[in-house]
Amino acid sequence: MKKIALLIPALLLCAATSFAQPSEITPEGLTKNPGFRMGLSFSTVFSWLTPNGGAEFVDPDGARLNIGYGLHTDFGLGSNRNYYFSTGLFVLNTGGTLKYTYQNPDDGSFIAARTIDYRFNYINIPLTMMLRTNEVGYTVYFARVGIDNGLKIKSVYNSKDQLPDGSVLSREDEDSPDYSTLYRAGLHIEGGAEFNLTGTTNLFVSVTWNNGLNNIFSKKAEILKNGRLERINGTSNAIMVNVGVYF
Repeated sequence: MKKIALLIPALLLCAATSFAQPSEITPEGLTKNPGFRMGLSFSTVFSWLTPNGGAEFVDPDGARLNIGYGLHTDFGLGSNRNYYFSTGLFVLNTGGTLKYTYQNPDDGSFIAARTIDYRFNYINIPLTMMLRTNEVGYTVYFARVGIDNGLKIKSVYNSKDQLPDGSVLSREDEDSPDYSTLYRAGLHIEGGAEFNLTGTTNLFVSVTWNNGLNNIFSKKAEILKNGRLERINGTSNAIMVNVGVYF
């Protein structure tokens, strides 16, 4: 995984050299024709888990506040600079809380009412189309639509078991690599605005809706349902508030 994380930035820098084109600068200092752009961003991430199978099986029990950050790379398509292929390399932290009844797999007897808080960390590579308006004053409005591709680098959980005698058994920061899948796909829908600061430097703010597309729980994430062990099925979703700078 470390080799992949090192290889991807090198490939992006090579692509930058290949695609970079001279920019046409207006008297106001705006970049009218950027063939290639790079930027950095930081995101506040509100994430939650959406399980399938009904509340009697697994029930969502709240969202998590997480962060994301990384490198943006935008490649102009053709001579019309209102359209870009937009990708990059990001660290994305997601998760959420689930609750369910934990039963003895042998006889189905009640053991505990469990609440479990998952945290998933991904290297995220978005593949999106970016649509930009012409400048309105010193502002450009944009939208990004595409797919996020997350490769898991870490997963942990905290849990609380409410036992029949009223006591509580807690676990914190437990590693859970076997209970989640390596890959996460997400629908990426983003809208925002860029503001020129000076020269070719633009500040941007945006909001992203990130809807998980695949089950992020592995085959080992099983609980008892209707007398048999069944795999938990659920997606990871998020709303992200992003602030960044293009250079």
